[in-house]
Amino acid sequence: YERAVYIFTCSPEQIEPMRRIGFWHVEHLPFAADLRLFRPLELSEADRARHGARVCFMGTPLIDNPIDGYDYLQKKMRTQMATAQPGDAEACRRILLLLDELVETHRGDFSNCRIAELMQALETKHKVMLLEEGMTPIKDTWAILLGVHLSMVQRLDVVRALAPLGIAVYGPEDWRKAPIEGMQYRGQVAHGEELAKVINAAEINVNVSKIMFPSGVGPRLFETLACGGFLLSNTNPAILSTFVEGRDFVAYYGLADLKDK
Repeated sequence: YERAVYIFTCSPEQIEPMRRIGFWHVEHLPFAADLRLFRPLELSEADRARHGARVCFMGTPLIDNPIDGYDYLQKKMRTQMATAQPGDAEACRRILLLLDELVETHRGDFSNCRIAELMQALETKHKVMLLEEGMTPIKDTWAILLGVHLSMVQRLDVVRALAPLGIAVYGPEDWRKAPIEGMQYRGQVAHGEELAKVINAAEINVNVSKIMFPSGVGPRLFETLACGGFLLSNTNPAILSTFVEGRDFVAYYGLADLKDK
């Protein structure tokens, strides 16, 4: 018999590229929330003492992520520079400058994914090709991998900006690799009822969507709103087409706006 491979993705922009390379059964499957678990809760004093927070963020910091394209290319370019001829070493140096400028230019924009656009503009500025000429499928993939690093930078920037408020952070132990003064790291939280308690106990739940998935709406938005929690989130086209800003959630546009709100 012929085996069929079915792929479901929360990011619709991935559908056509996957179909072009031969995966016929690729469908959009958005996130949601199980209303049996995520709902307004009457919390006990013990739950409030354990999870109460003025501001709360839940998620991974994406530190040391194995698909961080920035870290991979940084290491690769530095290794090549050590043994390269002067001309090739200069090309490596320019790629390093390109990568740094891409991250610094984009880090303050939480709403629009401009990674591919910036890659092409910076190639012209630094007179160097990143991997190959033009926006090929391979470079589209690298734009996503560079987005992993950019998302890490943005998440750390958000937590650092809100640290003076004593932000409570839940997530993997990788948060311990980013000591931020004022951050209250509270460890992992089990998905389901425990996560619903954390959402219910926070006065403000902060969301930082991954910049490399502009058409994806992460599960934390659905879960927070299902709990009746106050949500302060960045935006992207998918979020704005799924929820109503000012009714379902409050949006922030950059770090200064985030701190003010």
